[in-house]
Amino acid sequence: MRTAESKNRAIRNTALRVVGTTVLSLLAYLGYAVVSASDAVEITSEHRAEIERLMEIINADQMGKQISDMVGQQMVQLLDPKSPDRVARIMEITLEVFNEANLHEEMVNDFVPIYAKYFSLDEVREMIAWHETPLGQKSIELIPQLMAEGMLVSQNKLMAILPEIQEKIAARLKFEGLISEKEEEAVTGMMRPRSQESNE
Repeated sequence: MRTAESKNRAIRNTALRVVGTTVLSLLAYLGYAVVSASDAVEITSEHRAEIERLMEIINADQMGKQISDMVGQQMVQLLDPKSPDRVARIMEITLEVFNEANLHEEMVNDFVPIYAKYFSLDEVREMIAWHETPLGQKSIELIPQLMAEGMLVSQNKLMAILPEIQEKIAARLKFEGLISEKEEEAVTGMMRPRSQESNE
């Protein structure tokens, strides 16, 4: 049987993976990416103002709340608290931590050069016009939920097939002499199902 320490470590690792995947998924939708100094473009005051207006329309300033809600829900599913009070407190703590990080303000500032790099002033204005339509507003409201549900489905599917995929990759690598038998065992052991771990 797994020790309490190994069980807690597994929970912690899973939690970190859930948080990271959730945040990255939402940031990918909003266009968050690293812009190096060589990629930077000159931004006119008009271009900046329109991008900031777009950020306001798509509720980018609420992104921290959206992320914290999704992460909190994932943590609730992971920890499976029995008490409604514990569920509420998990959500409260998650939101508090994200608010302390002041994540949303930093991201809004970072979005300006990213959007300026890929979208011209006219294109930003077209995006504003679309997001102001009823369908655009609906997409703003539902995208975080759609991404959270889609991510959960994809994550469950991936975790179900990943051990088999890992095993096949390791077998191919060993067959071509790229790894040793010991290395093959180490690779396949990385993705061993928890049901097998619990019996050790």
